[in-house]
Amino acid sequence: MTRVFAFLGVLGGLVGAALAQDRPIVAVFDLESKGSGLEQAELADLGALLRARLAECGFQVVPPQEIRNRLRAEQVESYRPCYDERCQIELGRELAASAIVSSQVMRLGDRCQLTAMLYDLGKAAAGQAGVAEAGCTAAELLPAVRTVAEALCAELPSASRARATSLTVQSDPDGARVIVDGQQVGRAPLTLPLSPGRHRVQASLAGCLPGLPEEVEAIAGQSTVVRLRLERRDSLDPWAHATFWPGIALVGFGAFCNLTAKDKGGQFNSGELAAADESRAWMGGACAAYTVGGLLVLTGAGLWIAQSILGTAEPLEMAPAASLMPDGTGAALSLGGRW
Repeated sequence: MTRVFAFLGVLGGLVGAALAQDRPIVAVFDLESKGSGLEQAELADLGALLRARLAECGFQVVPPQEIRNRLRAEQVESYRPCYDERCQIELGRELAASAIVSSQVMRLGDRCQLTAMLYDLGKAAAGQAGVAEAGCTAAELLPAVRTVAEALCAELPSASRARATSLTVQSDPDGARVIVDGQQVGRAPLTLPLSPGRHRVQASLAGCLPGLPEEVEAIAGQSTVVRLRLERRDSLDPWAHATFWPGIALVGFGAFCNLTAKDKGGQFNSGELAAADESRAWMGGACAAYTVGGLLVLTGAGLWIAQSILGTAEPLEMAPAASLMPDGTGAALSLGGRW
């Protein structure tokens, strides 16, 4: 009986090795923009979707981080994308890939063309290609990615496609950042290639409480679906607006009161004795408006900073900061940030 189990174990290992060899290894390089107007983050998300689609149909996709690490190792400068065909071919061979995928999105008028070319490194010749036309926003290009991926997958044997292992992550609400095994992989909903076994999946979204990690079992040759629910957190944004802008208005009213007080003071100096009381009244109003308005402005700014720290809003494009700068006669307080 022991010999039978040993024989079955060896046979299973040989079959697994044969199945792995039947699936070509492909290095998918970053999506190149040619006047598309897309942000770098949008290009990265579309590239991640293309990798996921290719893995879903049966390709073994080289992890993008491995490509970036190899580029950093070979370049003295910091990481730069590899768009040149010669660079991609050399790097694909160093990564032991059997093929590379080079893709571009280029604007033609008010439309964009998404193209992808599968280059067979063994035959040193271009293989399957995919072309799709769509609008030039990331949302409009999503169906184009699917069309191009299906065209590239057409060359893959159907037996290899059936053995693909992938993970589909959905979130409620949509658009959450997805983290798998400590690495951010994109925004939900998304599908990505995954090795069989247990993986830790987590989601986070501005305006929601951080989601707890979930253990997911990816089964070889199957597509696993996980849906992550996030609890919304009350936003401080309405309160920030309700205090900041009235505060600005009060500061402006204080400036008006200050100017009026100065004008009444000038009338008093010209001999109008009654203007003295009016000047003092307007100056008192200016001081009150400055005080209350300043407090409201600081409260609103503080609420915006607090909600960015607590995660109830998207991260600030520029982190809040304060600094003192000499201006020749003293110092000026500089506040930086996006409110």
